[in-house]
Amino acid sequence: MQPKEAITFLKQNPERITDFSLPFDVTREVLHDYGMIVLDTSPLMDEALALSQKYGLLFSDALHAASCTHYALDHLITNDRDFSRVDCISVIAP
Repeated sequence: MQPKEAITFLKQNPERITDFSLPFDVTREVLHDYGMIVLDTSPLMDEALALSQKYGLLFSDALHAASCTHYALDHLITNDRDFSRVDCISVIAP
């Protein structure tokens, strides 16, 4: 199945989601075993809107950029070239 087909299938058959353990297991492993910290982005909405408008970013990208600036994260590792327009973030392309 192509990703779009899989999403449509799962939306139409939500009971089948429980048949798949790997995505849940991997996510739990990343959250619990790798010291991942989930940052609160709720106070960043206004800043994300401003960055979206200033740099022409999609809101989800702008929220990442706002998170970087708010939490003093100097570098963003991404293949997304849109972040190169944001002058307050140093982008590292893997």
